[in-house]
Amino acid sequence: EYRRDCPHHGFSDEQVLGIFYDGVNWDYRNALNSASNGDFMTKSKEGAFELIENLAASSSNKNPEYDRTMSNVSVEG
Repeated sequence: EYRRDCPHHGFSDEQVLGIFYDGVNWDYRNALNSASNGDFMTKSKEGAFELIENLAASSSNKNPEYDRTMSNVSVEG
């Protein structure tokens, strides 16, 4: 459970959800709103976290994995 393992530096769950929602791209925000009957931010805290988990699981099953490691890029100039 990532929420238990990663401290949120004093933010409430509601604040974390708001920060998450404000930071996602338009397509994902649209998916959250559509799955929430129009407005994700009106869902209960538990419902919102469950929806995020479900959409993330669904998305990870459909998208191919790619290398997420950091690479060193040198710019000479």
